[in-house]
Amino acid sequence: MTTTPSSMPRTWRAFALTLLAVGLSGVGVVFAFIAGMDAWNVLPVHLPLSRVPTGGNARYTMGALARDGRFDAAMLGTSTARLIRPDMMGPLFGARFVNLAMNNATAWEQDRLLEVFMQAHSAPRVVMLDLDHVWCLSGDDAARGPHEQWPEWVYSAPPWQRYGHMLDLYALQEAANQALYQLGLKADHAGADGYQSFVPDDATYDRARVSANFALWLSATPVASPTSRVAAAPSLALLPRLLARIPADTLKIVWFPPVAREMKQHAGPARAMAIAQCRARIVADMDHVPNAIVVDFDIPGPIADVRDSFWDPLHYRTGVAARITRDLARAVHDPERPAGEYVVRVAHLSPQARDMARPPS
Repeated sequence: MTTTPSSMPRTWRAFALTLLAVGLSGVGVVFAFIAGMDAWNVLPVHLPLSRVPTGGNARYTMGALARDGRFDAAMLGTSTARLIRPDMMGPLFGARFVNLAMNNATAWEQDRLLEVFMQAHSAPRVVMLDLDHVWCLSGDDAARGPHEQWPEWVYSAPPWQRYGHMLDLYALQEAANQALYQLGLKADHAGADGYQSFVPDDATYDRARVSANFALWLSATPVASPTSRVAAAPSLALLPRLLARIPADTLKIVWFPPVAREMKQHAGPARAMAIAQCRARIVADMDHVPNAIVVDFDIPGPIADVRDSFWDPLHYRTGVAARITRDLARAVHDPERPAGEYVVRVAHLSPQARDMARPPS
């Protein structure tokens, strides 16, 4: 068949329409795959899968976990709280915990996560706050916004509007990761309750490796002059607002995580003074909060003074995390009990709150 000049426009038009149809079909298939897998569990309609967080950016996955109705208790904090296991805390407090702690989470991010959790859980049994150096030494950014890119649409956009964020290369990557997990070809990044151990197993503890970690961290930590003044962190202004979100009947556990003694000695007295003043202000704020306890693990003793408690100056071993878990239950159940690993700074607990804790014998 001979193509005449007059038929050529029709031929090219048909080719262009066919190419457009194929392209749109391809985009539709990709969109259907991303939406069906719904890696972040944020869409109203998706495949009926048992999803777990598989990606590396917790800021995308924590929105669904914070809203999840399976839980009635929450842990918030930074990496210094990520090793506390919800499945160990739950039986000790008769609650179903979700671990919402994130690496480098700013005070603003922690407050935002609690806001989302409270919107979905009006009367939680327990809220646990890990108040580490982020609350005491960070600058204005920690109080005003996120540390990294924050996908606000995950937390606040109406469910149907979230589909508009699915045609994205990162969404495609995470959908592929979720598919690989569902096929048994990829491990979950974090458990269905938000927990993930990011440190090696205690059985592989290597003192030489830990010594190298300590040397690296200490070399990167600036030493404040003894005469310098470390400004108070503006993050503390968020604490009263955060606490006000929590109902009076909810048990509130605030705890200060242990830091290796060598880190504190290296950083110098000015930093130590700033942290002490910050924590004194936290204690003063908590002293007016009902059903609240403040437990301080950052004290001289068998955890902070022993290098073998840590993988690096801030991150303790999983065995220490289990000790902290048990100690928190003991502290709530009997705050007057003497203890070598922690000090109770505030304890305004109702009899019901004390009875809630079931410390191991």
